[in-house]
Amino acid sequence: MNYYGSYSNVPGYGMMWQPYFAGVGWDPFVDGAWSWYPGFGYSFVSAYPWGWTPYHYGNWSFVPGFGWMWQPGGWNSWGTVPRYTPTTLARFRAPVPPTAGTVRTVTVGNGGPVAARPPSRLIVNSGSAGMGIARGSIGNLGHLNHQVAKSGSVEVRPAPSYTAGSGRAASPGFGTSTSAGGGARSRGTMAPSAPIHSAPSAAPRSAPSPHR
Repeated sequence: MNYYGSYSNVPGYGMMWQPYFAGVGWDPFVDGAWSWYPGFGYSFVSAYPWGWTPYHYGNWSFVPGFGWMWQPGGWNSWGTVPRYTPTTLARFRAPVPPTAGTVRTVTVGNGGPVAARPPSRLIVNSGSAGMGIARGSIGNLGHLNHQVAKSGSVEVRPAPSYTAGSGRAASPGFGTSTSAGGGARSRGTMAPSAPIHSAPSAAPRSAPSPHR
């Protein structure tokens, strides 16, 4: 989760985590699916590459001026339905599992799988919350997050994992990019590949696997 977002000590809330490229208008429950697990019922499956732990542990809260943020905790209580603090936001749609008695997968919002590798040109938009960014594919997402916050959209051209002809891994880091409104083109380097996701050690052994 450190790759896809950052933690902040928010007054009145404590330590909170928020994915990069979220923005105040982002909704953590708008993309994903409800999948049926025998013995557990429906469980929310997020479409985000970081989206397993925050949807089964801890609590989501809408923080004024920041947007939706996740507070870690509740490690002894694995949940199928994401926990959140009620809000009066007009556009908010609470995560509600499908009616009991059915066992089909129900898509929420856009849904869909996350690409294992980014395309040669990856456009990162505000509100995307990391959707489509493979773990380790782009270095220094924190820096890229600031650029997206300013321009609304940035085009990234990921470079190969290894420098051509050198036999050495390219050093992780965000290089150049192109904002939606134009500007200098830049090229981001790819960090060495890493697993897309691993389940937290705190998950009970009886809980469904986070991998689909």
